[in-house]
Amino acid sequence: MRPGNTSACNNFPVFLQDTLNKLEEKKVGLVRADSCFCNKQVIESLQKQKIHYIIAARLTSTVKICLLRLFAVVAEAVQRRKIE
Repeated sequence: MRPGNTSACNNFPVFLQDTLNKLEEKKVGLVRADSCFCNKQVIESLQKQKIHYIIAARLTSTVKICLLRLFAVVAEAVQRRKIE
């Protein structure tokens, strides 16, 4: 654990690596994080380590647009499969 006066989001890659080193050979099944971890550095660090994650995010207009685009892509893929 880090001191209470340390922001949890500061230097996440180092924090993650330190945590993984302490776990030694144990496998991390899932990381759950609050919205302060919803940033590129954190997501790239978790993906690099091939760790599954769930990160809370504010449902801003930008996030809504991204979700709508994602849903459209998924719907199109489902339709293509039905046709084939």
